[in-house]
Amino acid sequence: MGDAGGVGPEVALKAASREDLRSLASMVLIGDRRVFEEASRACGLSIEGIEIKEVCTLEEFQKGKPTASSGRAAFECIKRALDGCLKGEFDAMVTAPISKEALRMAG
Repeated sequence: MGDAGGVGPEVALKAASREDLRSLASMVLIGDRRVFEEASRACGLSIEGIEIKEVCTLEEFQKGKPTASSGRAAFECIKRALDGCLKGEFDAMVTAPISKEALRMAG
């Protein structure tokens, strides 16, 4: 998901929506489904047919502003993806853009 308040969700959604990439690998988005739904409306793409593993739920997030809650959510998503790779559930991991400021705010 990257940083929920930044371009991360849109970047991830756009990549997962590309047929040329989907023909090469099955992709799983990790994050808050509501954030991906909002990103899909913002960029005019559907999340239909895209697997989303919801590992965090943000009570609120602000577009364009790093927050401690978006930093915690980004960290949880990274942790879940790394766990999946180590357990053989996923073959690889790619992160969407992450705000270092939000990660620092999260502690």
